[in-house]
Amino acid sequence: HLKVERIGHGVRSAQDPEVLARLKADDIHLEVCPLSNVATGQYARIEDHPLPKLVEAGLSISLNSDDPPFFFTSVGKDYETAQRVFGFSEERMAEFTEEAIDRDLYLTLLS
Repeated sequence: HLKVERIGHGVRSAQDPEVLARLKADDIHLEVCPLSNVATGQYARIEDHPLPKLVEAGLSISLNSDDPPFFFTSVGKDYETAQRVFGFSEERMAEFTEEAIDRDLYLTLLS
């Protein structure tokens, strides 16, 4: 009923195939912050993060950093870590940025 278009984090969706399917079908964008998910203890290690599974599910995803001063991180560090740990190609890394720009522009046009 709320017509959700994007969700901050949303990484636990990787645990439920039905939720993944709904996110994909409804084209709901996830703003994923891998390093803060580790810093808050949601995942013990960055290698445990479900980012690859979310990508494999074909979801719209952007990489973000959640409260950089608090977590001692930056968007650049999240990008660098995601690419290094998960082996994403340069093209896939660019797609994260393109999806963020597309979603932000889309939401701006709606308002």
